[in-house]
Amino acid sequence: MPIVGWMFYFNDAIFLERNWQQDEQTIKEKLERLKRSKMPYKLLIAPEGTRFTAEKYKISQEFIAKHGLDVKLKHHLCPRVKGFAATLRQMNAKNDPHFSMYNIELVSQVDEKYAEPTIENFFKGKSFRGDFFVGKIANSEVPEPDADDLAYADFLYRTFEKKDALVELHQQYHKFPGTVVKQQSN
Repeated sequence: MPIVGWMFYFNDAIFLERNWQQDEQTIKEKLERLKRSKMPYKLLIAPEGTRFTAEKYKISQEFIAKHGLDVKLKHHLCPRVKGFAATLRQMNAKNDPHFSMYNIELVSQVDEKYAEPTIENFFKGKSFRGDFFVGKIANSEVPEPDADDLAYADFLYRTFEKKDALVELHQQYHKFPGTVVKQQSN
């Protein structure tokens, strides 16, 4: 949808090509611009991408097998490490007292009453229902800025395995663990 793309553009979203030779420079330039800004900013990183499909999951599992990665995921795609590591290194995330990282997970309810949460369904006025989990990740868990990519990979893979476990719990108990904040019903 064109409106969403323009919204991201004017909010200084960092668009990547999934080509490290191009993306490395893009990440560096955009983060330097954000760091120079006098405005506070939030950075949402989706290292596994934003669209989960059966086909993408199959490709992700093939990538894991081909590279012999030690990560087991049923509900997420294999996250990409290079851009994530470059971003945290450049932000000096571990040592910045203003830095915070959160694990955000969404499980949507799709049935005869509630539609799949897509932009198209949003503009069609369809109803959505979902449960969010938000959990803070301690800065002490984040690798040091000078850590190698293996340390960042291990951190990212373990984080995504925890995300996968949350989805499993939600499927079993129909809610996430922790404090529940009720939504207003329509």
